[in-house]
Amino acid sequence: MTEYWSWWQGGLALGGLTILFRLVLHRPLGVSGSWLRVASTRQEFAAEQQANGFTNDTNAVSSALMEATLAQFGEEALHKLSGTQPENKTVQAINPVTTSATIGQHAVFLLFIFVGGLLMALYTGRFSIDLELSKMLTSLSRGLAASWVHLLFGGMMVGFGTQMAAGCTSGHGLSGCAQGSRASMLATAIFFGGAVIMATFMSLAVKS
Repeated sequence: MTEYWSWWQGGLALGGLTILFRLVLHRPLGVSGSWLRVASTRQEFAAEQQANGFTNDTNAVSSALMEATLAQFGEEALHKLSGTQPENKTVQAINPVTTSATIGQHAVFLLFIFVGGLLMALYTGRFSIDLELSKMLTSLSRGLAASWVHLLFGGMMVGFGTQMAAGCTSGHGLSGCAQGSRASMLATAIFFGGAVIMATFMSLAVKS
């Protein structure tokens, strides 16, 4: 059975992956953001259809801008500005330039995280199917079924937390810290600090 990489080998691999991700795709590496994009595919598609409608319909753009202006400033401000604006001014079509990845690219990224892990597990001979993911968790949960409930609840809380923190361990810990983001450094410190505390608690609970 192949041994795990040492800490420095894993660190170099993750650092290289983060740099390569930025150079090739021109965006930071982040798993939770990709999962959110894929999970909200329907909303993304509706927003894209609406944006395309505005792009191809200048009248709709004019109406939307007028409604927003009236709602924000009122008719009096509009009348004051009308004397200084040229007449018969047409609205140009909106063609936003974006470098964000498509939903399909996010889906492929998530899929190959799974495929890469599966292939490595098969290559190293570590692949196995086991309903008991952790004997420690099963012991603390007082049963296999309860441990799965705890895992489900924990996963939901992780998803909630990553949205509150605007990123996960990959987005903040790898990409954000590499770019010197103070918010990412603080978030990463909280991530790992909480992990150390929880791991210590679980270890003490099992021993007792």
